[in-house]
Amino acid sequence: MSFAHEPLVAMIHANTTAARLAQQAFEKAFPEAGVWHLLDDRLLENARATGGIQGEPQRRMLRLIEHAFTGGADAVLLTCSAYGPVVEVARKLWDRPVDRPDEAVFRHVVEGGFGRVAVLASVAPAVDPAMEQIRALAERAGSGVQARAVLCEEAADTGDAPEDVVSAVLPRLRGDGFDAVVLAQYSLSPIADPLGRSLGLPVFSGPRAAARRMREQLVGAPAAGGAS
Repeated sequence: MSFAHEPLVAMIHANTTAARLAQQAFEKAFPEAGVWHLLDDRLLENARATGGIQGEPQRRMLRLIEHAFTGGADAVLLTCSAYGPVVEVARKLWDRPVDRPDEAVFRHVVEGGFGRVAVLASVAPAVDPAMEQIRALAERAGSGVQARAVLCEEAADTGDAPEDVVSAVLPRLRGDGFDAVVLAQYSLSPIADPLGRSLGLPVFSGPRAAARRMREQLVGAPAAGGAS
């Protein structure tokens, strides 16, 4: 694509933490993009109440995506992992990029030659979409990676201090023979480095990988560096 203006990426968030982390990733990996933040802090509550994202939660997200494109966005990035499956519907309705929050990092993990990977989440609605996506990518790629969901809801109550979150999740990850960890939520991305040091394993998170993928789609040139 070519633009007479800076490309505008609308991000749809379920919380302010994801908004902040996505903004930081774009500042590093796609600084030439304009960013438009759309926050609906009832998205996760609605997904929990209905047991998924079918029906009204899906329609709610599609209305938000339509609002973004009507308002001039060149692309949309969802930063709420639970709503990732809505992307497949949106891609049939609009011919502009609509991305899942973690598609790029999951693809990197699937193609990375790992054997056993932990998919770490701190909220239950993020688990099934993450596992379905990574299994579908592995099947398409013919990858032998084995992904196991690790849900640690206690980590959601520890606050924003990365060291407290790491302390909460470590017991769930040790001793299971994992050779990598992928974080299933943007809100967990600050723990990637300290968790990796504690485990002695590579730990991957989605925000910067998503920004790099969006840059490739909109301006056709990758940013430096790999998934993070």
